[in-house]
Amino acid sequence: MKNFNLLILYSAICLAGNNSFGQVNGCTDPQANNYNASATINNGSCTYNVTNLSLTNKTALSTPLLDETSGVEFLSNKLWTFNDSGNSNAIYRVDTATNTVHQTVTISNATNTDWEDMTSNNDYLFIGDFGNNNGNRQNLKIYRIHKNNLPAGATTATADVINFSYSDQTSFPSLPNNNNFDCESMIFYNDSIHLFSKNWVDLQTRHYVLPNSSGTHVAQYRETLNAGYMVTGASVQKGGVIALIGYNNSGSGPIYVYMLYDHKNNFFFNGNKRRFNVGDKATYGQVEAVDFFNAAYAYISNEKYTSGSTIFPRLRTFNLAAYLPNAFVFPKPKSQFVVNTTSICANSSVTFTDQSENNPTTWQWSFPGGNPSTSTSQNPVVQYAVAGIYNVTLVASNATGNDTLIKTSYITVNAKPAPLISGTLSFCGNSSTTLDAGAGYTSYLWSTTQATQAINVSNSNTYTVTVTNNNGCTGSASVSTNALPTPVPVIIGALSFCTGSSTVLSELSGWQSYLWSTGATTPSITVTTAGNYSVVVTDVNGCTGVEFISTTVKP
Repeated sequence: MKNFNLLILYSAICLAGNNSFGQVNGCTDPQANNYNASATINNGSCTYNVTNLSLTNKTALSTPLLDETSGVEFLSNKLWTFNDSGNSNAIYRVDTATNTVHQTVTISNATNTDWEDMTSNNDYLFIGDFGNNNGNRQNLKIYRIHKNNLPAGATTATADVINFSYSDQTSFPSLPNNNNFDCESMIFYNDSIHLFSKNWVDLQTRHYVLPNSSGTHVAQYRETLNAGYMVTGASVQKGGVIALIGYNNSGSGPIYVYMLYDHKNNFFFNGNKRRFNVGDKATYGQVEAVDFFNAAYAYISNEKYTSGSTIFPRLRTFNLAAYLPNAFVFPKPKSQFVVNTTSICANSSVTFTDQSENNPTTWQWSFPGGNPSTSTSQNPVVQYAVAGIYNVTLVASNATGNDTLIKTSYITVNAKPAPLISGTLSFCGNSSTTLDAGAGYTSYLWSTTQATQAINVSNSNTYTVTVTNNNGCTGSASVSTNALPTPVPVIIGALSFCTGSSTVLSELSGWQSYLWSTGATTPSITVTTAGNYSVVVTDVNGCTGVEFISTTVKP
């Protein structure tokens, strides 16, 4: 019984390993001979009938300038190329509709020992100086040029240098056109540079990977493809589809393209591998380079080739759309966005600009703390009212799928200052008051145009101050002042009287207090002599007014 139970357990484990808990390994391409409609995991086993891939003439390339054109690469929809071994250390921007060369840029610190291919990422153009017909080079390198150094009109640029060797090459005999360590193909994929060897002997190609940083590195061997031809050019599109172009020197020199897709884990030969017949050297010359212009449409170039007749350098195109699932022709988006600013003041707005790749058709934004808090616009404008630090999420989608990008702690909203104006707001009209906006701000501006922390005012009015804090945010406050009326006393009484008599001077308006020049504090005083008299009165607000009179004595 124990042995029987072990057998059942062993069988269950084997079935689980083959079925991956309900997943079925097999060929997932309906165009393949061995398509398995039940397969959910592509195991790279697809086989195909012989398929011819047609090329379309695009334009001739300038001759003799580009007779030995080797690599091609699109940068901002502009095609660049160069010549291979022993030629100028220059790259050329060419017109894909004519043979016009619009720009020539010399890489001033580079030598063209044997330039063979080009590739690029978001920041750099890479030039592969790794042609190795004899198989014994020990100075293999890749030149890395920042795209900012290649503006229209530039004539020179400098490059960083990536020096490298192969992890599996331990000897370096000279074997001209009879070795397996030549290389003419390179792509940039998932932050690394990938190389494909040109094997003169066994017509295979080996895949190597190395960092894209300057310095000295070892290109690590990954895998081998039994291509059946010498690979002379490579390109990868955004969905990860790789094209390997090349030729076989036997017979008429047949030309082939391998299409690699649905691969996994940065290994390229474990997915679908479909080879196309393209023609031969007598028709298309010696093909040297390939580059995708979009997800399915690619350019190839050939150098000048003479065998009986002469095939001059030319650009041609091919289209793989008919042979690829939609998910690879129209890959799911890669979400990306930028903003006009990441730091604002409360109640200000941020403009979000979508820069997602692979043609998304819908956008779902999330703006915690923002108004609106969600949006389906491609480029929304969002206002933030409350100070804080906020995340932003974008889900970009198309018919193939979606991609989510979360930028945490991305938007900083700074509080606006709230100044408090201090000072006596009601004051007597014949005096003034000081209004103070408080210390600690970087700037002040009053409605009086004064730019000081405090101002002195003497009128009834509304005064506003705008202050700026250390974050550059502004806030305002206003107060209204009340200049109280000044008491106007009126002294009544006879101002001229006879000698030996007197007069009564009175201020009978009902003020809060009185102070005569005689020192009396009553509403009325009696005077017997001629002279100058005054009274200071105080009203209920504490404001004072004064009245002066003169008396005379008649003889």
